Amino acid sequence: YVEPDYLEALYNEAKNGDYDIVGCDFYMTPDYNDSKNGKLAERYITQPLCNDYKKCIQDLFNNQVGAYIWCKLIKTDFLKKNRIQFKENLFCVEDMLFCVEFFAKNPVISYLSKPLYHYVNRKTSCIHSVY
Repeated sequence: YVEPDYLEALYNEAKNGDYDIVGCDFYMTPDYNDSKNGKLAERYITQPLCNDYKKCIQDLFNNQVGAYIWCKLIKTDFLKKNRIQFKENLFCVEDMLFCVEFFAKNPVISYLSKPLYHYVNRKTSCIHSVY
């Protein structure tokens, strides 16, 4: 789920700087209780996109930035002009491939150091299953 100003904050940043992509930080929240104190163990995750596309690609491969699309706002015109889209029939790492292709086109990048997204990490999701 998102903060009430999620889209507004990303859009205003993108519009004001004419950025092709704006990323933000997020909270990682499990859907189960922390057995130690009975509270949810929410973690603040930073996603510091830099303004150098080569560094962004390196950061993706070094796990310093996740290839998450849901904490980024991307300009549609940039995607269309560069013919960037998700590849059909990919079972996994489709986000990584998309991000590498995107950053390889040298976009104008911005980053909001603000957690605007809440990612609920479910133990029963497919990402935790063996395949």
